[in-house]
Amino acid sequence: MNKVLMIIGDGMGDCAYKELNNRTPMQVANTPELDKLSKNGICGMVYPVGED
Repeated sequence: MNKVLMIIGDGMGDCAYKELNNRTPMQVANTPELDKLSKNGICGMVYPVGED
């Protein structure tokens, strides 16, 4: 049996902030576990509820 982990990054897209040198919070965040998942996993787009 295969196991699947689906991570929905809702809200990860954000605005750049002057206080962060015009970068987004995700651009300055320390994300070693997300980096590892994206490097070793299969990434893609999915519509979990339905398009539109």
